[in-house]
Amino acid sequence: MGLGLRAKAKDVTRLHSHARGGGFIKDHETGDGKLVRPDWTTNFAGNATWHNHMLTMIRQKAPTVHPSFTRDLLAAKSDEDLFDRMEAAVFKNLRTTYLKKDQEGDPDSDADDEDDEALRKQRNRRWQRKTRVSNSALAQK
Repeated sequence: MGLGLRAKAKDVTRLHSHARGGGFIKDHETGDGKLVRPDWTTNFAGNATWHNHMLTMIRQKAPTVHPSFTRDLLAAKSDEDLFDRMEAAVFKNLRTTYLKKDQEGDPDSDADDEDDEALRKQRNRRWQRKTRVSNSALAQK
């Protein structure tokens, strides 16, 4: 939805709403294809421009992105079921996040990046220590 495969849901706050009714932008991450760019200021029905494209993409790519979405499972779901899930589980949550951040303003968007970096470093240190402890235990045997 305007976010690349490596993006996190909170990154929706950095996106600006697209033109009325949503649309598409070029996928800069892969260089080919297009990304859906919703209009966060309107509801799901108001973004009908990209619904069919998104449905096609889900049916084609969901099994490779998330293994629990098998082709058989998706074939058993009707288009209406998938639209309902897109609206309830994805669009509404991202729209709420976007609107909440939009109301708060964005005084320092780099703060989230710094927090993520600190958390990543902490996890790396923890992993390295576990590896050292494990290797020393193996060496003593």
